[in-house]
Amino acid sequence: VRQDIERLTRSISQQEQAHQQRHTQIQVLENTLQQAGAQGLEEQRQTQAGELDRALRRVAELRRRAQALDLLCTKLQGKRQAALASLQAPLQKHLQHYLQLLFPHASVQVGEKLTPDSLVRRTATGGMESGDFDALSFGAREQLALISRFAYADLLREAGRPTLLILDDALVHSDTKRLALMKRVIFDAAQRHQMLLFTCHPAMWRDMGVEVQLIVQIG
Repeated sequence: VRQDIERLTRSISQQEQAHQQRHTQIQVLENTLQQAGAQGLEEQRQTQAGELDRALRRVAELRRRAQALDLLCTKLQGKRQAALASLQAPLQKHLQHYLQLLFPHASVQVGEKLTPDSLVRRTATGGMESGDFDALSFGAREQLALISRFAYADLLREAGRPTLLILDDALVHSDTKRLALMKRVIFDAAQRHQMLLFTCHPAMWRDMGVEVQLIVQIG
């Protein structure tokens, strides 16, 4: 019995000594971690995990909003194109009517700004050429701009609105051949609209089929 007591007493002493050593080692490790700034890593991990979760939810929300905006943009673009086409078609029809008087067999395309965008016409050799409106000569641009006014006037007339066209020294940059063709255009438009043409060169317009009125400005 005495030997058993001595054996167990020694065992208890060894266990207490080992426990004390482990306690000391734990304190040393805690101090080392504290000096290295590693304390609270679990709390930091949980905080970062929470922020990541919030960020992922925000990303999902923004993705849904972006998809909704893309869908809305697609729908609006489709509506815009449909509305633009409904405006371009009648305008292009009237432009085409006047254009045949100026450039036979030519065609014009109306752009998004509802103005002539490009012109396809026959060349002197019999071929067809295409060019942007801005690439045309100044005289050609002036003629197409005047034709556009007549086309818009036709649209207003179809809508039951009164029209009055005032031309002030128009077509001053047109040569004799083009001017003769544009007189056909103006005479055609005058069959549907009231038109006043002011000019400092009355001799150029005596063949319009109307009496020239002389206006004298004094002072």
